[in-house]
This record gives sequence, structure tokens and C-alpha cells, in this order.
Amino acid sequence: MGDEPRGDSLVHLNVRFSNETGLKGFQDLLYAKSGQGVSFTGLLEAMVNEVTIVTAIHNIKSNKGSKTAGVDGAKVDRYLQMLREELFLLIRSVFSNYRPKPAKRVYIPKSNGKKRPLGIPTVLDRII
Repeated sequence: MGDEPRGDSLVHLNVRFSNETGLKGFQDLLYAKSGQGVSFTGLLEAMVNEVTIVTAIHNIKSNKGSKTAGVDGAKVDRYLQMLREELFLLIRSVFSNYRPKPAKRVYIPKSNGKKRPLGIPTVLDRII
């Protein structure tokens, strides 16, 4: 199960973006090529890239429910207060043997008076 072609071809990714604009271009390329049946190797390197991690944290922070903690009780502020290198090390170490924690289950009211379930993952699971 090495680099055998799946679909039309297999492409090894060289992660070469150093800012959010470069990451967006990289994501657009992945989207376009995957629609053509291209498969990729090297995605993990893109996922643990510092730009990807910072962008993920900024996206989470800007969401309406970002201050809501998951089952571990940790809020996004905990990760924002960490030293940059410490945060990157934590996230990269979690990737090596990633197992998501269970989502916190809450029920939110609907307009018809009933409630619908909502799963709230931990902040670390959201980042990853």
C-alpha cells in the first residue's frame, strides 16, 4: 500500500506555503485535482504546517460557539495562551496517535418547541 495510483494518478504533495494566501491556493489545488480523480500523499505534512495550525485556530476562534468547552472542559483561550512553539508541539504530537474524544451532547431548542441534539467536540479535536 505504497504510492500505487488510485483513480487517474497519484501526486506527492510538496508543502510550500508560508502564509494564509498560500494555504488557500494549496487547498484550491487539492479541491480541483481531487475532482479530477487525483489522489495525494503527503497530506500530513500540510496538516501539521504552522500556517495550517494557526489558520485552524483563527477559524475556530472566530466561530460563534468557540468559547464552548467540550468534554475535557478546555476552552479556546487555553490554547491561545500557550507559547506558540508549545502549541505546535502539542498538536503535532497528537497527530501521531490521534483519537478524538467523545463529543459533548447538548440539546438546543427548535422553533417548534422540540429540541435537537448538538455534539460539541473538544477544542483540540476542532483544531485537528
